[in-house]
Amino acid sequence: MTAATRLLVAKTAAATTAAVVLVLLLAHSLAPPSLQLPLARAAPESLNVVDDAEFSDRAALLLALNRTARRMERLKTVAPACPPVPAGSGGGVHSICKTGVAGLARPCKVYSFGISNNWSFDTELGKLCSVVALDPSVTHQSELAPNVHFLPVGARTLDPSSDARWALLTTLPRLRRWLGDDRLAVLKMDCEGCEYALAEDILQEDPTFFDHVEQFAVEIHVSRVFMTSPQHGLNLGRLFLLLERSGLQLIEALLGPCGPPHETSGCTAELVESGYPCGPNLMCQNLLFARAQH
Repeated sequence: MTAATRLLVAKTAAATTAAVVLVLLLAHSLAPPSLQLPLARAAPESLNVVDDAEFSDRAALLLALNRTARRMERLKTVAPACPPVPAGSGGGVHSICKTGVAGLARPCKVYSFGISNNWSFDTELGKLCSVVALDPSVTHQSELAPNVHFLPVGARTLDPSSDARWALLTTLPRLRRWLGDDRLAVLKMDCEGCEYALAEDILQEDPTFFDHVEQFAVEIHVSRVFMTSPQHGLNLGRLFLLLERSGLQLIEALLGPCGPPHETSGCTAELVESGYPCGPNLMCQNLLFARAQH
C-alpha cells in the first residue's frame, strides 16, 4: 500500500467515524429528558413567546396567514429587497439571495433538509459554505461533495405514523445546538410535511431560533393531502408569525401544482378563511425569506 493510499484510507475512516458519531448524537438528542446528555452549546435564553397570546389566538394566526398572502401579491408588482437567484438543477432547485440581503460571506453554514437523490443545491452552496444535507429516506455516503456532509436524519411532522418510518428524527433547535452553530446563512426545508411542525418545535425549544438564520427557503404543501387538521393551518400561521418577529422578510413566492392527488383534495377552512392562496395550480409553494441588511 502506497503512502497516498494509506492517507486516503485514513481520511475515509475518519470521515465515516465522524458521521457515525454525529448521527448517534442526534439520535440521543431525541432520547428521554432523564438522560440529560451534554449539549455542544448551551441553549439560548428564551424570549418566552410561548406565553405570548398571539401564538395561541386563532384570529391572530389567520391574520398572519393573510399578511403573508398580501405580501405574495405585492411581490408581483414590487421588486424584492434582493434579487432571488436559483441554486441547483432539476428538482433540486431552490432560490437564495446571493447579494443585497445577508450575502453568503465566508465562513458560512447551511442546513438542507430533504435532498433525496439530488444534492445539486447543496453542491453549489458547498462552494461557499459548509453544508449539512439531511434526509432519512435515502442512503448516501457521508461526503456528497466538497464541504457537503450527509446525515440520514429527518425533521419531524405532525403525523406520528409517518414519522415512525424513519430511524432518526430531530428538531431544528436541537440540531443547531448539537452542531454548535451560532448562525445559519441558509436553512432549506423541503421535507414533505415537516413545515407544519416547525413552529411547535421552535416555540417549545428555542423561540429565538430564527434570529440565528439569515435566509430560509421552504416548500409549503397546502393541499389536504398534507394539511389534515386545523392544527396544520394554524401552525403555518405560527411559522409566518415567528418569521415576522425575527425580521425575515418574504423575498420570493413561487406557487405551482403538486400533482392530481393534491390538486383535487381541496383546501382547509383556515386557509380559505384567511385568504391564503390555495387551489388548483397553487398547492406546492416555494417561499424564500431573508433578512434585510441594516
